[in-house]
Amino acid sequence: MADAEAEFKKIADERDRTVARLKALQTPAQRERNRLNNKRKTGVDLTEQEKKDFDNTTTVIESTRKAIQVVNLITIQAMDDSDLLKQIKSDLNKISGDLKKTMKKLDHIVKIAQTAAQVTSAFVKIVERLTALLAKAA
Repeated sequence: MADAEAEFKKIADERDRTVARLKALQTPAQRERNRLNNKRKTGVDLTEQEKKDFDNTTTVIESTRKAIQVVNLITIQAMDDSDLLKQIKSDLNKISGDLKKTMKKLDHIVKIAQTAAQVTSAFVKIVERLTALLAKAA
């Protein structure tokens, strides 16, 4: 189990390192895009080169975000395929099977209890009738 946990942690750590590297690549582009966007918001027209730079930085940011999404999907798949998750799934399936068996037993006990309650109710009615008959006879 320790090996499975180590494998799972390794997957998560690798994902964290990869995302950090991607974000580091994105940061300069984000700063430049923000600078150009702020310039544009102040009413100053961007030069042709600045417009190209703005478009390029937007592309870099979008590409980086998509890459992070891909890394996350790959990570989820790797975690899903890990021994730890396979063991957890197996354990949950066993528990689920045990719970189903227990529910069947409980359903059977409930039916027996209902039958016993009906028998007891019928017995009480018989006793009440006998008591009534004995009272009349006395």
